[in-house]
Amino acid sequence: MHFLLNKFKVLLLLFQIGEESSGQCIPVKCDHGNDEEVKQLFDKVSREQNGRLDVLVNNAYKGVSVIINDSDNYA
Repeated sequence: MHFLLNKFKVLLLLFQIGEESSGQCIPVKCDHGNDEEVKQLFDKVSREQNGRLDVLVNNAYKGVSVIINDSDNYA
């Protein structure tokens, strides 16, 4: 549930930014730990945006599962 709420908030924020600027926000799912997905992302930017990428927001942190799974050790 927490993930879905955060995803909704991110999409809402992107929509608001797009509405308030002359720019365009394009949310893209990409696992930055997967070299092929990163390559595909930049290929997409090259094709669809003429290579222009002004801002890249990373909304990921791999350590979350470790923190959640080991939370009893930190209580």
